[in-house]
Amino acid sequence: MLKPSNKSSTTSSDPSDKDTLRAYFNNILSLRLAAQEAVLGERSLFDRDSFAKCGWSIGNSVGFVYNKDSDYASTQNVQTCKSAWSCPVCSRRISEIRRKEVNKAIEAHETNDGEVFLVTLTFPHGREDDLADLASKLKHTSKRFKENHWYSKIRKDFNLVGTIRAAELNYSDVNGWHPHLHELWFVDRGKSQMGLKKDVYKIWKHACEMSGLGTPNFRNGVDVKTNDKSKSGLGDYVTKWGLDSEITKGNSKISKNKKGSSPFQLVADYRDGDKRAGMLFRDYHYAMKGKRQLVWSPGLKKKFGVTEVSDKNSLKGEEPFLTITSAENFYLNARNDMVDFRAYCAENRNDDDKMRAELDRLVYGIKPKSIR
Repeated sequence: MLKPSNKSSTTSSDPSDKDTLRAYFNNILSLRLAAQEAVLGERSLFDRDSFAKCGWSIGNSVGFVYNKDSDYASTQNVQTCKSAWSCPVCSRRISEIRRKEVNKAIEAHETNDGEVFLVTLTFPHGREDDLADLASKLKHTSKRFKENHWYSKIRKDFNLVGTIRAAELNYSDVNGWHPHLHELWFVDRGKSQMGLKKDVYKIWKHACEMSGLGTPNFRNGVDVKTNDKSKSGLGDYVTKWGLDSEITKGNSKISKNKKGSSPFQLVADYRDGDKRAGMLFRDYHYAMKGKRQLVWSPGLKKKFGVTEVSDKNSLKGEEPFLTITSAENFYLNARNDMVDFRAYCAENRNDDDKMRAELDRLVYGIKPKSIR
């Protein structure tokens, strides 16, 4: 789903230059094709799985939509898989929605003189460890951690309002798969950052040992950060879904960092000819399929007035501009035209007639009557 930039907004991470924007979206689309091929191989043409059909048209026509109220451009009658784990296209759309939800909660809590800590929880792992087994043990470890009676004491001592948990994974040839958890803790202002780390480590260490994950050390097993407003912020960090800066910028070559490769970096490597990277991504896809990636503690969304927005309802608002084209034209021409339309909307967002006419011109090459 393409998100037109808004000159009055600084929240979008998408590039604004039209040529850069076109390269950015083409890169994400090619990553999706590579991910589908890595997971399904030739079966991707026949598989009924929603991931295999993501990006396919439904029927013989495709609708191009721009909604000024919600500030989104998108397509209708095109299938989506809604996989935040495996799909570079859908994960980007989901992360944008979730980022806004999380940042709204952070802003509301800090406005009421609260403070937000980012607590990262990790454990020892090695190259021979199986990802599905690690993911299963991590789930049980997290459950043990929250059910420990000392956790209740931490909640009371820090006046913990609630948490938002996100899972992240990296892979390196040295240490294999590295699943870990990021949690936002909504607490009272002025609480000790080191004090929280010490208390959390005691419980986390015990939970890891009881679940068979070994003994994490104090330095690396638990990390606690405060919300640095001079940087992107905790909300942006915890909802990044592995779409790191290299992918966001649309670079065709995605670099590795000292922590290893993200799952989408593995897809990029597979696209560049690394078959082993494709096998690793396939293992990752099936290990994480169906699992929740972002979890709010009960009642937290209601407390901060956050209403979850589904992909189905994300375009609701004022009546959108809608132009219909054939599915064939969509794949041959019109898909790329949406990039141009987004750039046009950024410059002419206050002139409805111009935007309707431009949408029709880009899709058809002529100026037909707009369909409302």
